[in-house]
Amino acid sequence: MLKEINIKAFGSCSSISKIIFPYMLEYIGASAFDSCAYLTQITFSNSLKAINESAFDGCKNLIKIDLPDSLEIIGEMAFKSCSSLQELNLPENLRFIGVNAFYGTNLRKITICMKSEVKIGEKVFGPLNQLEELVFYSNNYEILKFIQSSPIHKITFDSILISNIPVLNSSQYLENLIIKDHGIPVSFINHFVVSHNISIYVYGNIRSIESDSFVDAGIKEFVYCGNDTVSGDFLTRALSCNSVQCSKNYKKNTFGGKRITYNTDICKDYSPNTGMSKTTKIILSVIIPIGAISIIVGIIWALKLRKEHNAINSKLLIQRLVVEDFG
Repeated sequence: MLKEINIKAFGSCSSISKIIFPYMLEYIGASAFDSCAYLTQITFSNSLKAINESAFDGCKNLIKIDLPDSLEIIGEMAFKSCSSLQELNLPENLRFIGVNAFYGTNLRKITICMKSEVKIGEKVFGPLNQLEELVFYSNNYEILKFIQSSPIHKITFDSILISNIPVLNSSQYLENLIIKDHGIPVSFINHFVVSHNISIYVYGNIRSIESDSFVDAGIKEFVYCGNDTVSGDFLTRALSCNSVQCSKNYKKNTFGGKRITYNTDICKDYSPNTGMSKTTKIILSVIIPIGAISIIVGIIWALKLRKEHNAINSKLLIQRLVVEDFG
């Protein structure tokens, strides 16, 4: 069973356009597919642990890679000069990303799932002049220091691990900030954003917002779907705030010192009674029926045992009567 592809095994091979790695493959050697100029598609093994240095360096027609959750190491220059690469996911078990690993790519979207204990080398991306979107499925924000000059338009935070939203004041072109609800209230610190045309959507509860969180921002709209009251006049200190929308269950007529423009239907998936997220509701909708079925099965089993017990007792009674009558 193939577990490793050797160093320079297919380097500069112009006939490769698609690769499907065997499911037991764990290691891709250094420069294994270096300068495979016509390679466009890769399906990685779910057992893959390491992509070593320069493994796919110069694969200029590679558009998208789906790195498996098993991956732990991305070596130096592993995807350097993959100039057509537009989307990247960084899986949760990554422990190391080498220097210049994605230098010379033209990424438009990066999805971050990796945990906090990750070592990232210098100039891991280089200039990302076309990067537009970030999605955080974890609370590892280290990537932000490598993309400070990128023209990011949209950032989504979507993880139960996220409670403190990091400073985004280097993203001056940010237009959409989305914070999904996982039942954990979030907090915003001072000088949080600097964009002058930003829409902010918070789908869960807010713990706190510092008074100067939006002092450098122009807010197009602020949508809050939580039910917890948020104190402070933080929106009055923003450069501008055109619209404030809250859940129909929000008890006050002001938010952040601004009058609520209207109660929005965007928040319909948020529960006013439990504060449960849509994800939690889905999980409960699966667990509760399973629990009910288990109870029913238990009752049926108990009735069956009772019936068998009664039958045994009846049989013993008949045997006793026979003995008494006939000796």
